[in-house]
Amino acid sequence: MMSIPSSPPSSSVSASEPGLSRNLQFLQRPSRVTALLGTDAVLECSASGYPTPNIQWRRGEEIIQSWNKKYSLLAGSNLIIRTVTDDDSGSYSCTASNKNQNITAQAELSVLGEETQVSGLKLTAGTVLEQWAISKLCCAGSHIYQRGS
Repeated sequence: MMSIPSSPPSSSVSASEPGLSRNLQFLQRPSRVTALLGTDAVLECSASGYPTPNIQWRRGEEIIQSWNKKYSLLAGSNLIIRTVTDDDSGSYSCTASNKNQNITAQAELSVLGEETQVSGLKLTAGTVLEQWAISKLCCAGSHIYQRGS
């Protein structure tokens, strides 16, 4: 009697197992940030996928490569812009990339001048200050920045 070999049992493979490619996706997309002149601004960005993505920031079309007193990374992905000036206002983008793909999201940084700082004024979500919509106002020590929706 001849036996026919059976095929090996099939197994389902989870997409979270190491070694399998997973599409990149943003865990935290950068958003509109408003910072007071002279404070630090934080642009948040993080992504997941496999292979693990690298994060790269651009200001306009220019890659931010020199990590120095002006620019640095927090937790490997969030961009800190120290002591912002009017010149720091503009469009920034965060690109997450690996050998399989890349994804990009945009952020806008607006800098409020000293003349808009009002001592003792309590700013809350929805407050409009000289045509600047303040939403989800966040305070971190002496640094004030806004995360847009």
